[in-house]
Amino acid sequence: MSNWLHVAAIVRIDAFEGFSMEEDFLTKELKRIREVFGKQLLYEDHKAWKEYKEHPERYLPMGSEGSLQMSLWINPKDSHCDRYTVSIFGDLRDRFDCQSIIDWFKDRCNRMEYWTIRNACITVDNELSTYVCSASAHADDEESDAPKIVWIETNDEKH
Repeated sequence: MSNWLHVAAIVRIDAFEGFSMEEDFLTKELKRIREVFGKQLLYEDHKAWKEYKEHPERYLPMGSEGSLQMSLWINPKDSHCDRYTVSIFGDLRDRFDCQSIIDWFKDRCNRMEYWTIRNACITVDNELSTYVCSASAHADDEESDAPKIVWIETNDEKH
């Protein structure tokens, strides 16, 4: 019997200065965000599986049938500080360790030094477990230069 991890995560990224709606700027920004979180890998993409085996750190978390998926949203209102939303989601077959996904997510959010993470949250559900793991973060605005990310983790029993 195979096991599935069900993952749902979202990150709100704020940008206060140096933001532009110009296509070249947005292309570079989105590329940098994708580099932080990693590439998607589809089950049928045999060339990418070879690269994944050599450089797994370049990819989103993997199961036996492919990686998680990611989508990026750009706020069209350039007068708002909430600039981007990153959604990471999917089902990972033959993965068991929820905590490894939580740790990966926290690490990737903490790597985003150029941007401000206002909020981030992730929930990982192991289909065969009685617990759901989750983590959430918020920016600690008391620090003057750049808000520090404060993480809260929980392991809740399923009902």
